Amino acid sequence: MGALQGPIQRVRGTVSTPLLGGAHGLPTLWQDAQPDRKLLAVLSLALVLPGVAFLLHGHVGYNAADEGFLWYGVLATLDGELPIRDFQSYDPGRYLLAAVWAHIAGSGLVSLRLFLSLCASFGLVLALVAARKAFSNEMMLFPIALLHTLWLFPFHKLVDHTVLLSALWVGFQYLSKPLPCKAFGTGIFVGLAAFLGRNHGVYLAFSLGLLVALYPPFPSRVAWLGRVQALGIFGTGILVGYLPMEIFLALVPGFWGANLALMRRFVRYGGTNLSLPVPWPWKSLPWHGWQDATHFAAGLFFVGTLLFYCPLFLWILWQRPSPLPPAGALLVASVLVGLPYTHHAFSRADLSHLAQSIHPLLLGLAALTAFAARKNSSLDWECLILGFLLVASSLATWPSSALFEYLLSRNYHPFPIGKDLILLPPAEIAFYQKLASLRPVAGENPRDLLLAGRFPGLYPLLERKSPAWELYFLLPAPEDEQLRLCHRLETLPIRWILWDDSPLDGRPERRLRVTHPLLWNWVHTHNRLVREGLDHKPLLLWQYTPAQGVSQSRSADSPPQ
Repeated sequence: MGALQGPIQRVRGTVSTPLLGGAHGLPTLWQDAQPDRKLLAVLSLALVLPGVAFLLHGHVGYNAADEGFLWYGVLATLDGELPIRDFQSYDPGRYLLAAVWAHIAGSGLVSLRLFLSLCASFGLVLALVAARKAFSNEMMLFPIALLHTLWLFPFHKLVDHTVLLSALWVGFQYLSKPLPCKAFGTGIFVGLAAFLGRNHGVYLAFSLGLLVALYPPFPSRVAWLGRVQALGIFGTGILVGYLPMEIFLALVPGFWGANLALMRRFVRYGGTNLSLPVPWPWKSLPWHGWQDATHFAAGLFFVGTLLFYCPLFLWILWQRPSPLPPAGALLVASVLVGLPYTHHAFSRADLSHLAQSIHPLLLGLAALTAFAARKNSSLDWECLILGFLLVASSLATWPSSALFEYLLSRNYHPFPIGKDLILLPPAEIAFYQKLASLRPVAGENPRDLLLAGRFPGLYPLLERKSPAWELYFLLPAPEDEQLRLCHRLETLPIRWILWDDSPLDGRPERRLRVTHPLLWNWVHTHNRLVREGLDHKPLLLWQYTPAQGVSQSRSADSPPQ
């Protein structure tokens, strides 16, 4: 036994040292595990914060325009229709994912909002995983998570928030250690993002492609050759990630032609959004109330977008900093990913479009302070910048915040929207109740009502389906599309037409009768006007009749009174 004592002691020491740290092994192991425990707690908060926002306003309000546009598309996809080909929509990816969720968890509005909130939580977690290495104190992730949560609105655009937050993680992961496989994976991500929204495909192909070109994954004696090889790998990944859309285009009858028609409309108009003037902060001076203060805060972020991206983008192109510490990698990823999204923010300069493109700015400013102070562990600058961003964001987003909507809902009343009870203002409930007579009775054609305007969310509310491909009458329609719609309305036949005569953004040239003149002429000559004005809204209710010259007569039917 004496001869074995030494080897046994040596074996014990060999085993216990790496696992338990010798005599002080257990505390060492606990200390090594502490950062993971802190990270788990912070990431849990990142999941909880969007969850709290959902609990506050997941049952409050209904946007029959934009949110209704998405919800109608999900319901139509559940019924076997295909986005873009069978109805006006975003790209198919988000509808297919939401339809799978609806098949499992229900097709109601609240269920859709829950799905979108979970998507936002996923994107927020990825962004925080990228940010955790940039800060010496991991507890800084909590205010960062809160900051991003403030901008997670509106509900129907949370998929777009998720794509952008995920892109920050993808860019950071690539810059952490550029490898050919990462370049390929980055391309796959871009292809998948394009399947969710082609605007994301364009923005991210530029930004992440530039990132791969500036930091190629392998050295080469000829610099341009290494970049070309890297972009080739990146482009191959895009083709692989976009494979679902490529299959639809190649194999689904009518899908290719519908996409070409959609792109021709965008090219003819010159964009996908109707522009608004930029709310520069000085336009809201002097302040006369909280509304001016919120406009001022939002304007600061539009100014900050230009001041942040322009000089830092030139610095990256000129200096091409390398090697990059974690904070530097996060900064470069934020600048390159966020730069093309400034087009989205300024294409229609309102708070919603700013929110959908602001995440790289928020994360990039935080990374900039950490990168500038990497030789000094002081948290003063980090806390100061984050504190300012939290105050400014709270002020700018207050009218769209979950807490504000929750406080407003205390004066609301429940009203059935589909399968859910939603808290709505009394005036909105009165409007929906007046439309109740347009619900179909047994045996009626569910496509005999045309909602000509910007409220496709009324279709599921009235248990109807759209007789037209176009759900959201926003951009000017080509003449051939208007003529085809008129012919379809005659052959169905249509019964009711609810026409929105309001000028969008207060501009008369954006009235529906101006953007769709042939449709207006058909409605005016083949239908009876049975109601002008509905609940103080500029809505015209028409009843179809094949007779001519009866547009101003009244119908004997019973329209909403």
